[in-house]
Amino acid sequence: EFTTFYRYQEESFISAGVTYDIRETSNPLNFTDDEVLSLFFNAQHALSGALTASGSVLYNASELLRRDPTLGPNTEDDTIRVGSGLTYKHSDNLSIIIDYDYDKTGSSDPVREENRHRVGINFRYTFGIF
Repeated sequence: EFTTFYRYQEESFISAGVTYDIRETSNPLNFTDDEVLSLFFNAQHALSGALTASGSVLYNASELLRRDPTLGPNTEDDTIRVGSGLTYKHSDNLSIIIDYDYDKTGSSDPVREENRHRVGINFRYTFGIF
């Protein structure tokens, strides 16, 4: 993993990086592992004392390693995820987050292809300040 991070003001930063993982697959009957190369960029900017905007872009290139090569080639996936969000810090302990993500996955296996839009509203309460 390689990551770089730059804080340009309080509660505001940009970061970017690249990672390589060998992950356990969610389908162990057909695949042994999932090799994943990820590239990412994140940004967060304080709009006011209580309001913060954020955004991210993630690219994953992965290869699912087939358990039995006689059943066919490995499966290759490419995923792009773009997201944005707003966080309102109500108090030191309570935040309200509204976010949106768009995922697009292309695959050598058409069943695994996906286009997904997600919207979320989250309430985060932190117990104690450390």
